[in-house]
Amino acid sequence: EAARELDAAAGDAESAERHAAVLARIRHGFFQRLWLRDAGYPAMKREKGGRERLHRSAWLYNCFLPVDVGLTDAFDSVSALWYSKWALENVPQRCGGRTVWLSNWVPGIWSVRQNEAGENFQLAYAFFKAGLAEEGYDVLRGTTLRDGFEQLAPGHICSEAASLLARAVLCGLHGFGPDYPNGRVVLAPQYPQDWEHAAIQAPSFTCRFTRDARGIQYAFTLASAASVTVRLPLHTGRVLSVDGAPQWRIEPGFGSPVLVAELGETAEGCLRVQTE
Repeated sequence: EAARELDAAAGDAESAERHAAVLARIRHGFFQRLWLRDAGYPAMKREKGGRERLHRSAWLYNCFLPVDVGLTDAFDSVSALWYSKWALENVPQRCGGRTVWLSNWVPGIWSVRQNEAGENFQLAYAFFKAGLAEEGYDVLRGTTLRDGFEQLAPGHICSEAASLLARAVLCGLHGFGPDYPNGRVVLAPQYPQDWEHAAIQAPSFTCRFTRDARGIQYAFTLASAASVTVRLPLHTGRVLSVDGAPQWRIEPGFGSPVLVAELGETAEGCLRVQTE
């Protein structure tokens, strides 16, 4: 997709069309060759020869990768992620939250039957991206506190897992979605329903969120201006007014409707949503 967009921006229509055709072929093959329509998730693999049998015992990558790269729509994303709850081993953590094992495969050898931080942070990010805030935070919390405080070597979140933790927090929980090559930024925070406030300060993005009986306030700043879209889940009553957005609408979502506000070109903004 990135290659297609770069070619389109450079005016190379022929190359952009070629990349678009590859994308279409990948998506078609994924759903025709791997997706289990009777179960709602992708198989681990299809054998190349012989009977071309599908291996239905998927692992964690089958759950979060299709969501991460945008292969699945909203419904299929939730369906694929739910496999990690009902089919894989979930471990409640003493410090709160949970972690998920990579697979049910035996024998349990290194890299395929593990309960590792990196894959769990990717799972948390996918839950957030799919709009399942509680599920995402449950995995994020369980993994962070387990590896940060309850391991034999506390604070042992290794380099690759640390970058995935940062992504899950900044781009998942706080919903920072920059697309500066196309001049766009989407802000889609995924705070659990019972959170009354949240905030983050990063070099490229800051935000502050509060929620009470009267409504929601969400303020943000960007390091560089862009065309901004804010997507706020509404765990409230009917929306009475929205201040700070020239255009807004309500869209359906999993767990709650979503307020979609189009703010135009800006580097900062503040939405005030009044609800019943």
